[in-house]
Amino acid sequence: MDFFSIKEVREAVTFYNNERPHMSLDGMTPAEATLCKGEIRKMWCSYREKALKNLMI
Repeated sequence: MDFFSIKEVREAVTFYNNERPHMSLDGMTPAEATLCKGEIRKMWCSYREKALKNLMI
């Protein structure tokens, strides 16, 4: 995607954070996810996250 002004970048970031649901956030927008408490149910497997959890055990 090409941007030709700061306004276009701001609009894209606003859309991405407030209107576009993310599969990795269980269908929430990033703005909605920041309001959640606890762990968010993911629709994918993070091998990095699994490895970090195993280190803490």
